[in-house]
Amino acid sequence: MGRPAAGTLVLNNYSESGIGDWGVSLLANLRQANPEIQEETTIPRWSGFFRQILRILSHRGVLVANLGLTGWGSSGPRNLLGYAALGVRAKLRGHTVVLIHHVIEVLDLDTAGYRVSEVTRRGAQFAIELLKSAQTVVFTGAIYDAVAQNYGFLPTAKLFLPCHRPRNRQGGARGHPRIVTLGYIAPYKGIDLFIPTCERLGSDADGCIIGSAHRVLSSIPESASAIQAVLNRAQHAGIKITGRLSDDELSDCLNSASLALLSYRSSSGGSAAFATLAESCLPVVASRLPTFVELEETGAGVVLCEPSPDVFADTIRKLLTDERAMSDLRERQRRYAEDHSWDRFVRELSKLC
Repeated sequence: MGRPAAGTLVLNNYSESGIGDWGVSLLANLRQANPEIQEETTIPRWSGFFRQILRILSHRGVLVANLGLTGWGSSGPRNLLGYAALGVRAKLRGHTVVLIHHVIEVLDLDTAGYRVSEVTRRGAQFAIELLKSAQTVVFTGAIYDAVAQNYGFLPTAKLFLPCHRPRNRQGGARGHPRIVTLGYIAPYKGIDLFIPTCERLGSDADGCIIGSAHRVLSSIPESASAIQAVLNRAQHAGIKITGRLSDDELSDCLNSASLALLSYRSSSGGSAAFATLAESCLPVVASRLPTFVELEETGAGVVLCEPSPDVFADTIRKLLTDERAMSDLRERQRRYAEDHSWDRFVRELSKLC
């Protein structure tokens, strides 16, 4: 395994966010290569924020920043100052690697769930512009192209979100078919499509939502209301909602599933949920969106559909009665997870450190 440089500091997105949770795995895998790696977690409030900025600017070793566009919470000014500090540090000190999970140009603002004013949009664009002097890593071709076309620089590398070692899955799950969806509950993830899909499947399969409400979106009244309405409908439809699970609980839940449905309405970045499903060798049905098209073209075990409950339900029914197709999808997921391992990701990232 490649070894990150001594004195590396990982700046991770706050917890209870998809990017932050993925960053916990990133830190653990980097520390397997170098146990002395340091950690700083972003603060989604003003208290302690400027102390953190001072550490970013003064750190003498390599800085690896794993952040979303709301890496410091819902405050536009705080995020802008945080990204400005990364840009200044990259220009003056170098040794700065930024993992770019999103850019505003590829967000579907109608489904994102965030309030995005013109000032917020320009601030998000300015934040990415500040990173020209940094080493930058992106996770989808759409983000790579958007950065190149809109910001005048090419990302240093495009990597797929990595997978843990695939779990040995002998055939499909036993018992009554169970369809799961995975990830933080947010409008863009199409839970409002997952629920009617399960309703259309009826007695053919049970439904299960693995995850809890997104921390930032839950602090925005209109988004919180929309999420709660969806959860109420899921409960009324008899769909199980697990909430946040431990690693062992998640493994057990996925092992008992037949198939996963990612009924996203939009997707701008890489899908950590998909990587988790791949390492579980679980077949996936997903919306025909660029993120998932790219995964299919890479050989992952995903079947693409137009985002419609009727189309999803018909596709799932056919797959559940076609063990040969399901076996092929499970094998493709296994190969995908092996080809995009954490070991490989750390080696590639270490080259930038």
